[in-house]
Amino acid sequence: MPLFIVESKRLPSKTYEKEYVIGEKKNGGIERFKIEKHGKGLSECGLFGFIELETFENWQSKINKWINELASIDETWADEQLSLNEMKCDYSYLTSNVKRVSSDDVLLHHFWVKIE
Repeated sequence: MPLFIVESKRLPSKTYEKEYVIGEKKNGGIERFKIEKHGKGLSECGLFGFIELETFENWQSKINKWINELASIDETWADEQLSLNEMKCDYSYLTSNVKRVSSDDVLLHHFWVKIE
């Protein structure tokens, strides 16, 4: 049994803009933890974001907007916004609480780094 599972995504995605959150084929970063494709049975997991364009603040705002849009049509996405814990010039650390299809939520640690 793994102790900690980490998924990674590029921001922006080269295939589907909202892929950090939700994918076209149930392959979105947060979505995979939500439907327990990753991290089943774990209470904490991670999502690594490679920031290629724009700022950390911009991505947090965009991702929270996408989550709010999903929450307006699916209440299981309510209250899952990313909260900032720490930001430096080259990395950012955020968290979110994700409601799963089972009864146990997962605390997601979002680690973002700038790449060029």
